[in-house]
Amino acid sequence: MKGSNKLVAGLLTAVMSVSSLGLSALAAHGIPTDVVGTRFEEPIQILQALEIMIGDGDGNFRPDDTIKRSEVAKIGVLAMNLGGAAESARGQSIYSDVALDHWANGFINIATAQGLIVGYEDGTFRPDQEITYAEAMTILVRAMGYEVYAQSKGGYPQGYIVAGSNNGLTKNVQGSNAQPISRGNVAYMTVNALNANTMEQTGFGSDVKWEVTDKTLLKDTLEVTKATGQITAIEDTALTGSSSLKAGQIKIGSEIFETSYNMNNLLGYNVTYYAKENDKNDMEVILALPDSNKNKTFKIDADLMDGISDRGSYKTIDYYKTEDSTSTSYVTLDNDATLIYNGKFEELNYDLVDISESLGNVTLLDTDSNGRYDIIFVTEYKNIVVEEVTSTNKIIDKYGHPTIKLDDENDDLSYRIMLGATELKLSDLKEYDVLSVAQSKDELLYDIQVSREQVQGKITGKDDEGYVVDGKKYKIASNYEEDLNLGTEGIFYLDIAGKIAGVDTTQTASSNYAYLIKANTSEASDDATFKMYTMDGKEITLTANEKIRFNGKSGTLSTDVVDAVKTGSTTNKQLVTYSVNSDGKLVSFNTAQDFSEDNRIDKNTFTMNFVYNHEEYNAATKTIG
Repeated sequence: MKGSNKLVAGLLTAVMSVSSLGLSALAAHGIPTDVVGTRFEEPIQILQALEIMIGDGDGNFRPDDTIKRSEVAKIGVLAMNLGGAAESARGQSIYSDVALDHWANGFINIATAQGLIVGYEDGTFRPDQEITYAEAMTILVRAMGYEVYAQSKGGYPQGYIVAGSNNGLTKNVQGSNAQPISRGNVAYMTVNALNANTMEQTGFGSDVKWEVTDKTLLKDTLEVTKATGQITAIEDTALTGSSSLKAGQIKIGSEIFETSYNMNNLLGYNVTYYAKENDKNDMEVILALPDSNKNKTFKIDADLMDGISDRGSYKTIDYYKTEDSTSTSYVTLDNDATLIYNGKFEELNYDLVDISESLGNVTLLDTDSNGRYDIIFVTEYKNIVVEEVTSTNKIIDKYGHPTIKLDDENDDLSYRIMLGATELKLSDLKEYDVLSVAQSKDELLYDIQVSREQVQGKITGKDDEGYVVDGKKYKIASNYEEDLNLGTEGIFYLDIAGKIAGVDTTQTASSNYAYLIKANTSEASDDATFKMYTMDGKEITLTANEKIRFNGKSGTLSTDVVDAVKTGSTTNKQLVTYSVNSDGKLVSFNTAQDFSEDNRIDKNTFTMNFVYNHEEYNAATKTIG
């Protein structure tokens, strides 16, 4: 199995908008979540990828907190690609208040040697002191090579502010010269510095010259290429068909890159990306950010979709804005739109796009700003309620729906099982887990979302829209085809959309008792019939549905139930519980668990607690005596 720990290609794309794609990238790249949705999100992603500025040990970045002199000294050193030199410079100190084992010891030494920052006249550095806006600007201006220029403009602080401002370092940065600067603003200032042109000395001796170059710290010092393009292929698929890429590769335009984290959710998006050569001499994308000006997305949940229509020369998707809407709106599709269905390219087929009767969503992407959506990501789920997972990795459904096999020996098979944000192993699945499975048409790619949401109670109301359990109405998922009646008690298991996908009534002992007399299978029709004495003294014969719920297991062939309650050709007469549907057909049947030997009583399970050999049932009093 390829990459069980990877995001399933394209599937998560279908549930994200441009505004939330940053969060996906953050989660994959380990960037602190307290910057998501803030103005600092992008610069902090960039500095995280460059390993220049990261969050704290608790997983937060704290963008509004002030920052220390030692921390900005480190940033300046890393921006100049001198991290290795800083490591070698550890173990000595040129300042009385910087211990040999101080975390920033090497960075402070190199920053001082490079002239980025100096200490105080009393021989101290004050590493934990807050740094001001002007001081942070000075360090970055010096890292860019503008020391001489800043001195020519008046020196500290005004000359450095002028040098930084003229080179764009103040863009999106807030603060005043003498006030402490925040971590988030330093992040913006640093990214600006990395992308600005540097200054170099070009004349020496009697002809000293300093000139602005076309070089940047990002490209020429850190050797990171910044470029734009469209992600056209990932491991499992491409925008034009199948993909030959290996795990961890993407294609941007026509060029193949390695990736430092999973970027499959960006298939089709126009991105700004950062790439550098890795240890294997391959170009590796260390960060890809969707361009908000070149990607327009729109998501429609299946429940709100009203189908596909023709409007003029284009197809449209009709949808309701909310469940309470009475009129529809529409979005227009490009005639040559690309279809990615459950993670893989498919020829454009509007039957696959129309999932109005299914569970899932459609996310549309307009990459050329023409008002028509040219990439269609369809995620269509089918529910499986787990009966068991076999030793051969088959997931058996409680209601007889097709099984799926996740064969670890198949190198072409990729799957991911997610319970919220937690990835599960196949062995973690439990009975009654509701799996919403998005399966590619070639059955080689699976996105499996697990729900363990449940509600326990009694059905107290029903209408065409669903059932009321414990005072709340629930819709029925399409996978659950059995009838539910008023008064049914049990545990109702919900899918990822909050719909009832499975029901367990065995947790509540049934009061609909009968005494089984004879079970039989008709040779003519294969119908299973059960003759019983009911608790009010009537003799009845019920015909069962082809599949019924037997001892808590749904989807059991009723003919198998007949065999289960017989020894040879003789029916084992016994007390049972049962239920019928509105047509009077048997739909559930339970035999008692035998606890008679230890006289144990289980009030939540249908059990045989005692055995009497000479008693009779009195129908008038409904007692055994």
